[in-house]
Amino acid sequence: GLGDPAALDPAARRLLPLACWNLERHAIPAPGLDVLRRAFAESWVRSHQILEGLDAVLAAFRVARIPVILFKGAALALGAYPKASLRPMVDVDLLVPHDAWEEAGRVLGRLGAERTSEDPEGRRAMLHGTEHLLRIGAGPFAVDLHRSALWECRRAGDDDAFREGAVPVPGREGARMLCAADELLVVCVHGLRWSQVRPVYWVADALMLVRDAGRPVDWVRLVDEARRRRLAGPVGAALRFLVEDFDAPVPASALAELEAGRWTLRDRLEFECRSRSPQQLLVHDDVLTKAWRA
Repeated sequence: GLGDPAALDPAARRLLPLACWNLERHAIPAPGLDVLRRAFAESWVRSHQILEGLDAVLAAFRVARIPVILFKGAALALGAYPKASLRPMVDVDLLVPHDAWEEAGRVLGRLGAERTSEDPEGRRAMLHGTEHLLRIGAGPFAVDLHRSALWECRRAGDDDAFREGAVPVPGREGARMLCAADELLVVCVHGLRWSQVRPVYWVADALMLVRDAGRPVDWVRLVDEARRRRLAGPVGAALRFLVEDFDAPVPASALAELEAGRWTLRDRLEFECRSRSPQQLLVHDDVLTKAWRA
């Protein structure tokens, strides 16, 4: 059997609700199914607690007239997965305009949120978001308040296309989220980054997006936006992995366009640095040497 889910690493635990749903909808008997059902129930409770808090946050932003866009966890749970509880969340990610970022932080402060870190003024100019801990309802949850969706693209106008292409959130009146193509781009870029918690769940997120017939990916938009952001290489690498290992329905033409351009030295160095742990970069100094010679 699966034993105690607590013995699994955090990344693996986040996949248990989806594993339970897939096994049960296909009527596949499996040892330890009771463990999976318990994980699904726990995710259902926690997801609804976070979404209750999210509704309160969205209401406060509406009052303050600050436009906000959901992306990553909450947007995927509400827009890509059949049930919100199939995509466990530990926080919610919100994208606000550059010039409203400070005011948005004050709105969260009036709700009782506390910043989880205090950054020097000089460093704040480099940040693309800040984390705020908020308690609404049954328990605390984190709100990641972003003025840019990706650290790699932090200039004031970089996310204009994301904002213009945002779509309504199902079941959340007035709320918007990234369209499928833009969300897939974000998922791919985040998925290839090194993290202390292995981000294996990005694969499930990406597959949900590319296999969603009701919300099809605009592949022309994805390619154009990845190129404009100088992220065609990482996005192409992520999609190639999905095609070869999971038979993802990615059009060959889109993949070819993403892979057509040669990576610049800067792009390759950035990719190598962000996709490997600090220890790997220190121990294997040939990583950057190979990137330099590529």
